[in-house]
Amino acid sequence: MECGPYWPITSHDVHEPITSQRVDRACKRNLGERGPKDSEPRAQKTRTRQTRAELEKKNKEIQELQNKLKPADLEWEKFKNENKILKNTCRELETLNYKISSNLKTAHNKIIVLKGNIRVFCRVCPRTPKEIEQMKALCSINFIDKCTIEVGNGSDAVNCNGNLRAETKKFSFDKVFASKASQDMEAAYQVYFNMEMQEEDAVKEEDAVQSTSEKTPKKYLCEVCNFGTDYNSNFHRHERSPSHKKKVEQYKMKTTIEISTTQKQKKNLTKRLKESEELCTVNKFKDKCKTQEVLISE
Repeated sequence: MECGPYWPITSHDVHEPITSQRVDRACKRNLGERGPKDSEPRAQKTRTRQTRAELEKKNKEIQELQNKLKPADLEWEKFKNENKILKNTCRELETLNYKISSNLKTAHNKIIVLKGNIRVFCRVCPRTPKEIEQMKALCSINFIDKCTIEVGNGSDAVNCNGNLRAETKKFSFDKVFASKASQDMEAAYQVYFNMEMQEEDAVKEEDAVQSTSEKTPKKYLCEVCNFGTDYNSNFHRHERSPSHKKKVEQYKMKTTIEISTTQKQKKNLTKRLKESEELCTVNKFKDKCKTQEVLISE
């Protein structure tokens, strides 16, 4: 059994009767000797209390900061999802813009082909019996080459100098047939052969422009009018029709409007992407602050 510290007993203490005053005096003496030893744990207790109070204070501050960061985290997730949606829509718009531009090119090429595929042929009629008897033609025709003729008036008009006033005009065609050319099947076949060759060239040009992967044999389709035929002559007749030209112009206008709308959507998307990137940088800064606060709390 462990007792308190020893103190010397005097003769006065032996002979003095045990009273309450004596007991109090002894306790005070005992406490006076024990005081410096008990002061150390008390100071330690006060330190622990102070550290606990500081820790509770820091925990409260951390909790407040976390509560403040919760809405920022929600906004960050929201903008993240919006950024994904915007990227997907931007990709879709890019593909759509590519398709529209390709369709516009094909329509433009079709218009050029339609404008350049009109062929004009000329056949000079032979002289009538009346002209042969009178030895005088209504007009004089000069064949310059296979595609050009020069026509002059057959009048006997005279200018002020007494010379004949010859008025001539030149006309150019895709092919000129002279008066000696007969109207039998040979001439007709010649004209048809020329037309057929030109139509085949036009079809080849269109096929090269479109460059479709799957081509239906002996089938000519018009994408603008949804018109199909097995004969290229009917197909080109349809392409020369005014209704087809009108639809091509409408299709061209429609594609230009779609391209303008897609460009506007692109601009809006780029703006929104920039805003989302700025918000991303802000949220990254907030994440850094959060990590620093966690390190401080630890």
